[in-house]
Amino acid sequence: MPTASSIYQLKITLKNLRPPAWRRILLPTDSTFRELHEVIQVAMGWSNSHLHQFSTKKHRGLFLDGVITDTHLPEDIEPIEDAVDERDVRLCDRLRGAGDRCEYWYDFGDDWRHEVLLEKILTPDPRMEYPICIGGKRQCPPDDCGGPWGYSDLLAILADPKHKEHKEKKEHKK
Repeated sequence: MPTASSIYQLKITLKNLRPPAWRRILLPTDSTFRELHEVIQVAMGWSNSHLHQFSTKKHRGLFLDGVITDTHLPEDIEPIEDAVDERDVRLCDRLRGAGDRCEYWYDFGDDWRHEVLLEKILTPDPRMEYPICIGGKRQCPPDDCGGPWGYSDLLAILADPKHKEHKEKKEHKK
């Protein structure tokens, strides 16, 4: 069981990419889901320019600043009646033991889904500053590239110097 002075080791995996992009982070158990959102944005290289949502098996709808209304959502996304403000919910309120997980959904249009897995509960190292990213694989896709499928197309274009969009996409990537 986590204590206020414990550290979570989380593995954040971007779904629907092969091979997957992932990051391993350490952060205090009493961090809020809003703080986790900010850490994920930095660790994955996202620009924090889109709406997001956290959900667990029991709780769907921890929203950005608690300010999501029908007017903020794409047409195909229904508002959640019992959504709570992610600034008010600590990680240890929803993730309690190794193996617990939640989903982080970033950019409802591009549909970037991430699995957040609680791998371990650690004792803090007084020599470390938290939060910290301690590992990962693969570069994260750029914002607004069309989701997992658009990213696959982008990689194919960048790998083919003869593709008609190669130069444009390569310059845009810089």
